[in-house]
Amino acid sequence: MLNNLGALYRSQGDYAKARPLYRTALEIRENTLGKEHFHYGYSLNNLAGLYRSLKDYERAEPLYAQAKQLFERVRGKDHPDYAMSLDNLATLYVSGEEYAMAKPLYLEALPIWEQVRGIQHPN
Repeated sequence: MLNNLGALYRSQGDYAKARPLYRTALEIRENTLGKEHFHYGYSLNNLAGLYRSLKDYERAEPLYAQAKQLFERVRGKDHPDYAMSLDNLATLYVSGEEYAMAKPLYLEALPIWEQVRGIQHPN
């Protein structure tokens, strides 16, 4: 619920209200589920996304990287959550105009998405 409310505030551009909700959700998931649960990874992604919206790429990058590593461990390299984490990190790099860092991540995610969604999917 906290993540959803945080997402609502983020989508409205009210980042000051979104941040504590995302942080609290991350802490709760860490304390109840542990750092090896995929829901913890979602919270990492959400907080990183908020920082990306704020153009605070230095705070976003380690969170996205941590989520990527977590999804790789707990979901595997062929899971959509892993592909999502690759896309999120790549998009961050594009936002910071670090295109050479983004390209291999997008290329790694592409076959996963093709497998999951099919090659005719518009994304």
